[in-house]
Amino acid sequence: MLGEAVAESLASLQEAKEVKAHPGNAGGINQAKRAALSPGPCYPLDADWGARVACFGLLVAGLRNAERLISAASRLRHADPNEAAWWLGLLTQENNLRALRALRILTEAVE
Repeated sequence: MLGEAVAESLASLQEAKEVKAHPGNAGGINQAKRAALSPGPCYPLDADWGARVACFGLLVAGLRNAERLISAASRLRHADPNEAAWWLGLLTQENNLRALRALRILTEAVE
């Protein structure tokens, strides 16, 4: 099942390259972007990864520095699942600005 999804993604990337390389293609880049992204099968996350992904989504909302986003993703990837769930509990409260700022600093998402 996963192998089929990878094969479909590779085929769609190959199509994007062909569309972009076509000599008579005036809008090749836009068509290539549309061809490269195709929906695939969705796989459920286990409870550990669900909390991490949710924390990352809340953490990076509104941030733009790519290097810091990658750093935050790396830190959350290696975070303890229970700690991620605790942070998620804090981030989903109504008054979460202090918790959000603290987690952004700890994951080095901001300076």
